Amino acid sequence: MTLNSDIARCTVAEVMGTDLFTLTAETTVGFARHMIANSGNDQFIVLQDGAVAGMVCGKDLREADQDARVADCMTSPVLCISADTTLQEAVDIMGDNDLDCLPVVTGVYIVGLVTRAALALGERTSPDLRCDVCGHMGALEDATTPDFAMCERCLGLLKATGPC
Repeated sequence: MTLNSDIARCTVAEVMGTDLFTLTAETTVGFARHMIANSGNDQFIVLQDGAVAGMVCGKDLREADQDARVADCMTSPVLCISADTTLQEAVDIMGDNDLDCLPVVTGVYIVGLVTRAALALGERTSPDLRCDVCGHMGALEDATTPDFAMCERCLGLLKATGPC
């Protein structure tokens, strides 16, 4: 995937999600499945002793035994990027490594998560457009909801829970 040249120079800090969902390596797969079902999020960062130990997604959890531990099905080690990584660099890293998401770190701190969906939406979002639902900047210009400008997170929640 190649982004248009204006968007390609933007950084992942402009599109990354900052509502991070984490689990521990000792969390049961059954509980992690429950978390995915209720959060509307498909990727979780796995922490062990405060450090990134792995990543786990819904597919990993569906294929694992319910009583197993997340450590048994997570992907590890984890490739991370910095907040100043360009969107095009993130696209290239994901493509080269067959990844759907990348944790964003500053030093030893996790500051966000960027997904393929966020990168694809990056071309359709406006950094100056405020989400009418939550107030975050960077709403979609061509949102599927004509009466509201919505950010990726709110659109994801709408898809997960359905309309009111």
